[in-house]
Amino acid sequence: MKTPAHLYRERGALIEAMQLTGVPPDGTNIDEVFDWMREGNTPGKGLPVECFPMLFHTAGDDLLLVIHAPGRKWEARVGDWIIRNSGHPFGLRFSTQTDDEFEATYEVVE
Repeated sequence: MKTPAHLYRERGALIEAMQLTGVPPDGTNIDEVFDWMREGNTPGKGLPVECFPMLFHTAGDDLLLVIHAPGRKWEARVGDWIIRNSGHPFGLRFSTQTDDEFEATYEVVE
């Protein structure tokens, strides 16, 4: 089952986001999340060279996605959102938010 990324709006800013879903061994969308993060990996687009996503299994087979960038580290667990902001003034940026934070901040673009 492929989970598509959708467009969301925050006070006029347009971002793209995917929610990390599923729990091993039944299945998760982590492959789709990694593919989406690498999309358009050309200068000015896609995953910045200095940004490294890594996947860990924590106690109880929970997933932990860690995104490393210079001077920053974001963590996402199942149910959290990975946000790709291609309109950032410094180029493509990734961040993460819990489901509650995301729902309070963004609205889906129809």
